[in-house]
Amino acid sequence: MKTKEELNALKEEVETVNKKLAELTDEELEQVSGGQNDQIVCFGGISYFSHTVEKNDTLPRLAFRYNTNVQVLKDLNNINGDSNVLEQGRTILIPIVM
Repeated sequence: MKTKEELNALKEEVETVNKKLAELTDEELEQVSGGQNDQIVCFGGISYFSHTVEKNDTLPRLAFRYNTNVQVLKDLNNINGDSNVLEQGRTILIPIVM
């Protein structure tokens, strides 16, 4: 269980990220989210963008592109098993890292 200090620090970090997102132009938002198919969403106090899987997208490629890791993407999107291949057209969430 996280301490009150850890939770407060996390809350401040989330507020900072959300403030930075609100200040971005449409062009910058497209760069952050990766394309026109994507939408920025916020729930649980954390910002993500929804990404529609395109041909040749794999978990390692997306993790590298968006500065995260494969396990985070699997956990966040309830992806089980060893396969890193994603079904084209599927929408997955990717955490926004700034």
